[in-house]
Amino acid sequence: MKEFEELTNEIREFILAQHYFFVATAPLDPNGHVNTSPKGFNGAFGFISTEAMRVASNNKMPSPQSKAVFVYLDVGGSGIETMAHLQEQGNGRITVCFVSHDKLPKIVRLFGRGFVMRPGDEGQNTKHSGCGR
Repeated sequence: MKEFEELTNEIREFILAQHYFFVATAPLDPNGHVNTSPKGFNGAFGFISTEAMRVASNNKMPSPQSKAVFVYLDVGGSGIETMAHLQEQGNGRITVCFVSHDKLPKIVRLFGRGFVMRPGDEGQNTKHSGCGR
């Protein structure tokens, strides 16, 4: 497995070419379970600059080390466990996994921290959403 400190243009292009992805989160309780959910539909994910993210998150986001932030539009599902885990005090851990089933299979995982923004939250608007690729 290769590890990168930052997302290269090649990795970004690969991510944006995918039609769906998976997110995995877990509660801090060791008896809790890992939640893995398929996500994505056209225009539901992309990248924005860290500065735009700071504005959009009203400075709630921890300072990332990279120059871009992956964002996606989530829709409520069976139990919205992803949101519950991200909002748990002291948590926020998330893994995003992209899988290609082309001639040359490829997997890219993004490990990081996430947070939830709801429609109407200060700073949340389409100018900074990043969705729409």
